[in-house]
Amino acid sequence: MPERLNPDVGVRDGGSAADAPRLRGRREWGRAGVQALLVVVVFALAGLGAAWLWHLVWEPSRGLAFQGRFVVVDRDGFYDLPQLRGLFSATGLLAVVAFPTAVAVGLLTALLLDRHELVTLAAVVVGAVVAAALMAWLGQQLGPPDPDVLARSADDGTTLLSALEAPRPVPYLVWTTGALVGLLVAFVGVAKRGARRAPADPRA
Repeated sequence: MPERLNPDVGVRDGGSAADAPRLRGRREWGRAGVQALLVVVVFALAGLGAAWLWHLVWEPSRGLAFQGRFVVVDRDGFYDLPQLRGLFSATGLLAVVAFPTAVAVGLLTALLLDRHELVTLAAVVVGAVVAAALMAWLGQQLGPPDPDVLARSADDGTTLLSALEAPRPVPYLVWTTGALVGLLVAFVGVAKRGARRAPADPRA
């Protein structure tokens, strides 16, 4: 007759009762690692999709090669103001595309993968950085080549197109800020739902 009528999992697996919490802790950390990896992958895919959309809605500015430099002037040598303004459109459109995407992805990942809040927070920040890097890289690949590089070997007067790029900090700031906003909305919503579901204190 067995000494224990209800042996726990650790005993059945050849361990002891003291091993059960340790095994559960390992399983939890394993799930947390999978969750973090999934969050980063989702952000990476979102960054690639945002880059494609950024490329679709953007229109390059036209300029000319002049003495090895790319300048936004017309054929008469005057600065082309509409084209000059267009140079900054890539940065503005990146923010327009990336920010709501980051908010949505941060919100959804926090709502669907809410077992480990701190792990989710870290994964969202890492995922936002990865998404920003991929968006900036793929957007530049989809757009025209860097006109400053082409102008060095082009004849004066050669028409060149501006590159699809934004100042380096911008993609990271936009993605990280948007993702944290989505995360905050999700965490506040979860906390409010938990407060509503909490049983009332009978002593009140």
